[in-house]
Amino acid sequence: MNLLRISLSSLVLCTIAWALVSITAHAEVTLPPPAVASAQAALSAPVLDGPPHIDEVLEPQGIEPIAGKRPGARFSQNKKEAIKQKNAQEHEGKNQCENCDVQTVPPKKHTKGVTPPLNETHVDHKIPRAEGGPAEPDNGQVLCRDCNLKKGAKVPPAEPER
Repeated sequence: MNLLRISLSSLVLCTIAWALVSITAHAEVTLPPPAVASAQAALSAPVLDGPPHIDEVLEPQGIEPIAGKRPGARFSQNKKEAIKQKNAQEHEGKNQCENCDVQTVPPKKHTKGVTPPLNETHVDHKIPRAEGGPAEPDNGQVLCRDCNLKKGAKVPPAEPER
C-alpha cells in the first residue's frame, strides 16, 4: 500500500513538473537585471575538460605534494604488512602501539553488532591522509584501536629535541 502511495505521489509530482516546464517554455519570461547578469556570467564561465589535476586541488589548501608519492592514498596490504613487521622487530616479535605501548592483537573480520577490542592492531598514517600524508611505510605507524580512534585526522605534536 505504501509503495502504491509513493508511486502515485511521484506521478503527481512529475505531472506538475512537466506542466510547469511546458508553460514556461511557451511563455515569455522577463528576468530582473541582476538575474540576467548572473545567468550571463554562468554561461560565459570556462568549461572544464575533466576533473582537476591533483596539484590544482592541493595547492589552494596549502598542501604540497611529495615528489613521487600520492597524498591521501590508503596503505596497500603489502605496505601495511611491512609497517607491522618493522614494529614487531622493534618489540621482540609482537606488535605494540607506538603511542601507549600496549601490546596489540591482530584484527579480525568485523562482525555486525560486535565491537572490536581496544587493543586491535591499526596501521595509521603519521601525517593523516586528510592532510596529504603519503601511503608510504615511513609515514606509517602501528596504533591500538583506542589510540587511533582518539587521534583521528590530527597531526601528532612534534616531539621536543633533547
